[in-house]
Amino acid sequence: MSFVDLRFLIFLPTVLVLHYLLPERFRWLLLLIASYLFYMAWKPEYALLLLLITTIDFIAGMQMENSKSTHVRRVWLWVSLAGNLGILFVFKYFNFVFDSLQSFLQAMHYSQELPVLSLLLPIGISFHVFQSISYSIEVYRGRFPATRHFGKFALYVSFFPQLVAGPIERPSHLLKQIIDGPRATLYGARHGAKLIAWGFFKKLVVADNLAPAVTAVYAAPGRFTGPSLMIATAMFAYQLYGDFSGYTDIARGSAKLFGYDLMLNFDRPYAARSVADFWRRWHISLSSWLRDYLYYPLALSGKHHSQTRLYASLFATFVLIGLWHGANWTFVAMGALFGFYLTFASITETARKRMTRQIGLSAFPRIHRSLQVATTFILVSLAWVFFRTPDLHSAFFILSHMPTGFGDFYSQLNSLAGFQKVILMGTSISTLQGVTTGICGIVILESVDLVRARGIFNSYMSIVPRPMRFLLYGTFVTGILIFGQFSSSVPFIYFQF
Repeated sequence: MSFVDLRFLIFLPTVLVLHYLLPERFRWLLLLIASYLFYMAWKPEYALLLLLITTIDFIAGMQMENSKSTHVRRVWLWVSLAGNLGILFVFKYFNFVFDSLQSFLQAMHYSQELPVLSLLLPIGISFHVFQSISYSIEVYRGRFPATRHFGKFALYVSFFPQLVAGPIERPSHLLKQIIDGPRATLYGARHGAKLIAWGFFKKLVVADNLAPAVTAVYAAPGRFTGPSLMIATAMFAYQLYGDFSGYTDIARGSAKLFGYDLMLNFDRPYAARSVADFWRRWHISLSSWLRDYLYYPLALSGKHHSQTRLYASLFATFVLIGLWHGANWTFVAMGALFGFYLTFASITETARKRMTRQIGLSAFPRIHRSLQVATTFILVSLAWVFFRTPDLHSAFFILSHMPTGFGDFYSQLNSLAGFQKVILMGTSISTLQGVTTGICGIVILESVDLVRARGIFNSYMSIVPRPMRFLLYGTFVTGILIFGQFSSSVPFIYFQF
């Protein structure tokens, strides 16, 4: 069941009404049942897998809490890690590993048929596995007490608003709310409804209007020259942002309707002034998860913290970020490229600051900031090429052909056919409406985010008369209904992870 599915628009209000009709002590049970029904809408039998993950970590948490022995606690932590990561490996990475090994053996002229599993990837498995693991690690470290309420722990693992695409929550945030009880307020409900509408705008108006043009280019990149490839790549950057952050906003808004607060997962990522700053703003729940549970242990454990070790740990973390996204060498390459960006930036930081002073750019902070934002967007967009393409050959083809075709660029724009090929990616003229709508949506998205970042949005809206506010909200929702791509809605991109 997708958030843009009509079933969800019936499911959410129904659960919400039942939630507030029930006595407070039974509300967690309703949400647990609703969460499993939500997950079973895709493949019912995989609910057993979700239950298995929950059971492993619930038992491991209690055993760690009950034991005073560090050795026993560590054993149960490894039981949790092995169980969760083992399930993740079998369903997501088994075929990738053995297909890669098969290709290597063939390249070495050694014929050996390796096993292949015919398993459908459980939707959102990477998200709820990481969320469950965080509980075990926090209990092991003594930062969060093990819960003895299996049902409420099961709700923490399976909470339907963020079950299939995050944000990846920590027990100190979400599980604590579930145990203590939600804090539902009218203000929170209103804020939740606004977040849901904003998420639908990002998804249906921005992302899904840009998707057809992006798909046309990436499906046959050989038909296009550099300008079209660049335009499509920039469009995909915003398609991905609108799609994923749109899901997160709908998830956070839905949770707020029930009185739960989910963490912020995006903070104007394309306003970042460096790649490091970008990852502090993009998919914050994943980057902070891997920072706390992978990078810090790799880089800071032991007595020796050399720069080489820090760089190696940083690079390895981002390779794993890439691999987390999917069992494909394109995702590994994407993570490696981000790791290279960050390592190179760290090594050259002093030299770059010196050069900025020498050329006088530091005297013009606004120009300097704009150049940093533009450069970061370009670097990130180039990495997204690996995210979007099905294989490395296609990715390198697109990257290598981006500098080509500029000689004919302006001449092509003078004819309708040339304009159609360069700007509309070779699709029908009717696509112009979708592309134009998507670009206008980007302008609205960035403008609203900028106003919010400066802290003047809420103060401005508070002085607007209530009838005018309702008119603005009604106009906004009407705009989504008119300009949103409902008939050809694209599945949420991060559902595959």
